Amino acid sequence: LLAGVGILVGLCGFAFGFAGSGFTYYAVQVPDEVTITVDGNLSDWSWFPEAATLTLQDAAYAHVCEGANCELRPDDFDWPIQVAWRGGDDNRIYFDCANYDDVWMLPEEVGSWQLHTWDCFEVVVDPDKSGGLGGAAADEEDIFGRYGQQWYFSPGAPGEGGRLEQCYMGAPWTKEADWMDKPPFAEAAVAWEGNTCYFEGALSLFSYMDLTGAEASTRLILDDVFAAGGAIGLGFLRDEHDVEVGVYDAQWKSHSGTSSWQTSDEIPDFVLLGPPDVAVEASRWGEIKALLK
Repeated sequence: LLAGVGILVGLCGFAFGFAGSGFTYYAVQVPDEVTITVDGNLSDWSWFPEAATLTLQDAAYAHVCEGANCELRPDDFDWPIQVAWRGGDDNRIYFDCANYDDVWMLPEEVGSWQLHTWDCFEVVVDPDKSGGLGGAAADEEDIFGRYGQQWYFSPGAPGEGGRLEQCYMGAPWTKEADWMDKPPFAEAAVAWEGNTCYFEGALSLFSYMDLTGAEASTRLILDDVFAAGGAIGLGFLRDEHDVEVGVYDAQWKSHSGTSSWQTSDEIPDFVLLGPPDVAVEASRWGEIKALLK
């Protein structure tokens, strides 16, 4: 049914750390014959099983919203998310989102900071599911993002072509660890079709981040997590602005709670699945998804 079907055994207790937020989703291994190019063109995701996609209903926990802005309305906003992973030398997670928005509010200047002020896609990670401090919380040495990170992913200003930015690096709003949001560790791209922005990104996960670089940091080995039947901590947020820059109409999330950017305890589990068998029908993937809930 799956390559590496052993992951279906013993999922009552994941091998990696903290018990989690109570939300469980699925990252599917990229088949060996597939190459994902981070360019905003999602045609290289055609292999991805639909049943493993986070739908609007899955990722529709609203925060800072009022009245009609808290309603699920695909004609106003939609953001199906797909998450994959590849081990070996690549050792990164991949994600995409065909994000429809009836009103886009984007920065006017290339290189703008605090991207959540505009329409922005956020990613929060707790790589080894240790819980505790999130990407926007300082540790005892006043370092941010040491044990988990928070990322802003924006379409950017006109012509900028997409921005992925770790929003706290060392001290808040400094660029002390800017090695983390550049290749080969991270990539980001967007493409447009009407009011749909196609987000595509890749991230390396570091359970310990040293400001000096990757050699002094601890990179999570996804093959080890998979072999142990484990999960990573990963969550998505979408800052939605329709009327005024800097004022949320809503912040949509893949999880409940209001502080996953500060406490990793709220970040969902993403169970690492093996690659899909091309002979498996979508209905069987639905069964797998139900089994792993």
